[in-house]
Amino acid sequence: MKLARRVGVPMVGVNLPAHFMIRPVVEDMEVLVDCFKGGELVFVEDVEDMLKTYYTMGESEKLTIDRSFFNDNEVKPRSFFTRVLTNLKQIYFNEDMYEEALLIIAYQNHCSPDERVRLFNRRDGGICLFLMNRMEEAIEELSGYLEETSEKFGEAATADDGGKVEAMITAAKEVLQRAAVKRSVEEAIGKKTEDAAGADDDDEKDDDEKDDDEKDAAASDGKVVSDDVAAPGDGDEGKR
Repeated sequence: MKLARRVGVPMVGVNLPAHFMIRPVVEDMEVLVDCFKGGELVFVEDVEDMLKTYYTMGESEKLTIDRSFFNDNEVKPRSFFTRVLTNLKQIYFNEDMYEEALLIIAYQNHCSPDERVRLFNRRDGGICLFLMNRMEEAIEELSGYLEETSEKFGEAATADDGGKVEAMITAAKEVLQRAAVKRSVEEAIGKKTEDAAGADDDDEKDDDEKDDDEKDAAASDGKVVSDDVAAPGDGDEGKR
């Protein structure tokens, strides 16, 4: 868009579903430019066919794009930037780069043009946290998404994804519960091991004390025996 403006052909962004394009600000010119395909020129009918494939629609089904965007020549920087961040977030998500996706969500929240985008970001952030095994944070974000969306837009607003989000919350709680049980078992086993080790030390100490007593007794008996036995030559001296 910057390059087009420099060469005297101003362009504006067009927020199409699942795709971002630009178009020249020229009266009666209903043509679009796909800047992600080397600047390929496409017509609205081509875009409709592309979106039918994206939404896996049948040949007999018809998809029609509202052409009113051709009358909107005002560039909205905030909306444009939000759309760019949305695409970048999706790229990171598809590449399993969840830390990076969370950063993009934070950037997008800072410039969010409306409440719905912020709420969708809360949901997406919760999903990232779930996939990163940060279950407590995931439960907080996903539960908050459902509660806020229902309060502000009604329960129908979560009709499409509410069930999946609730299933994810349940799964996260189960993971935390299993982890808690595992910790309890490990702590119990650890205590038993310590008790057993302590008992072994006591037994070993008792054995050592017993050995010492036996040695002392043997030494005492030996001394008595040595006192009773005359030293060599004592008898001969007596006889003399």
